[in-house]
Amino acid sequence: MNQNFHERLDEKAAPLPSDRSTGLVLATALLIAAILFRADIAVAGVALGLSLVLSALSLSAPLTLRPLNRAWMAFGHALGRIVSPVVMFVVYCLTIVPFGIAMQFRNDPLRQSPTGAEETFWIVPEISFGPDDMKRQF
Repeated sequence: MNQNFHERLDEKAAPLPSDRSTGLVLATALLIAAILFRADIAVAGVALGLSLVLSALSLSAPLTLRPLNRAWMAFGHALGRIVSPVVMFVVYCLTIVPFGIAMQFRNDPLRQSPTGAEETFWIVPEISFGPDDMKRQF
């Protein structure tokens, strides 16, 4: 049963980017890391070495990077499943909640009287339109 489930997931999943492009992107990221951490010779050297290895493999034998490509995409999907709800929660808290709180302080947001003395809540418009106003609307 698990095998069928994973096969269906693979069918629904978006196609992986090419192994070469993933290798080159990761090599570029490691090169940038080497530049940023140039003060620490050990970290910069390891990042630069990995960058050169990934670049060479990407250009000469990209199929060797297939497991790395799959792992990188799995990491991206896992990260998206965590970050997306967090970002949506922050957006909700910063946009919807303040408006809801502000609406609580309005006296009568729906213009309904608490006594229920009115027969209808219809608001008569201040401007009335006649048949002459409906000509040449566009």
